[in-house]
Amino acid sequence: MVDYREISVVVQGPIIRQQLENGSFITQAVCQSIRKKLPGAEIIISTWEGEDVSNFVFDKLVYNKSITANRIYMPFSNIDKLNTVNHQIITTFEGIKKAAGKYILKLRSDTALTGTGFIEYYDKYNEYPKENMYKEWIVFSHRLVSLPTYNVNKKYGLPYNICDWVFFGLADDVYDYFDVPLVDTFHMNIRPGEKYPRVEDNFGAEQVLWLECLKKHRHVEIENAADRTDKTKKEFEISLVNNFITISAGVFGIKNLKYGTGGYAAEPYLSHGFYTLSQWERLYNRYGGGTVRIPFRFRDVIVYPVYQFKDYLIEHSTILNRIYSGIVGAVRKTGRRH
Repeated sequence: MVDYREISVVVQGPIIRQQLENGSFITQAVCQSIRKKLPGAEIIISTWEGEDVSNFVFDKLVYNKSITANRIYMPFSNIDKLNTVNHQIITTFEGIKKAAGKYILKLRSDTALTGTGFIEYYDKYNEYPKENMYKEWIVFSHRLVSLPTYNVNKKYGLPYNICDWVFFGLADDVYDYFDVPLVDTFHMNIRPGEKYPRVEDNFGAEQVLWLECLKKHRHVEIENAADRTDKTKKEFEISLVNNFITISAGVFGIKNLKYGTGGYAAEPYLSHGFYTLSQWERLYNRYGGGTVRIPFRFRDVIVYPVYQFKDYLIEHSTILNRIYSGIVGAVRKTGRRH
């Protein structure tokens, strides 16, 4: 069993001073939740110069110099946003370098702890049999625990796209994951006539992290973010189950205080094409050397088919997609309570 005192929690990103109903600021509440759920754990805040952390609970503070970045079009849309891949690499990696614990829990500065389910699952799927024919895809000494990723077999699933909201694992493994080069966001592939590069013509932040980490250990063939050949999809799934354990936000024990109930994988009915745990377990048995018996799960048999039908409808109807997005937005607003 993992001793809480052996865990260093890296809270990375800008200090979010949006006030919650209990009077705390979001990032302040994140730190308080860590102290409550992981008593004795080391808390490291890694943020930007000039940020105010007065009255915050923490053990170490890392200030990083601000950086500039270009904007990028999000996948399959004309919506652009700041490309923050380098922001995440810097704040996370600099925080990790100050960590003293055997284990590291990486959290966004808007994501609070609600439980410790991630510790239970850390040792639940740890088979690395010598006869595993895909062992050359193993990067870490122990799988990292994170949130579900988008199913690469779905319309919007991008290969090597691992959720980057939260990770838990051995310090050396998390260090390896974020020890990657920065991206030149101002010299990326741009379509003629467009102002900013598109994720699908380059790579998204989540893909950059995993691909650059993986490439330190083995050769990886992939053209761009939207490369969805059968070979690419299979190799991604092999890399997924040999290096990560993916569980929902509720099972992991986190809640995003910015996005509320609609936070990443918090509730299946607000999700869009994620791998279910049973789907991950099947891949684990097929590619990861696993021998687990997949239990009957009510959601898989009754609920998830409904969600999958919902996914199909909103992927094929612009009107239904807008209606669904409006409903999710409303639920998220009501869920931003702590």
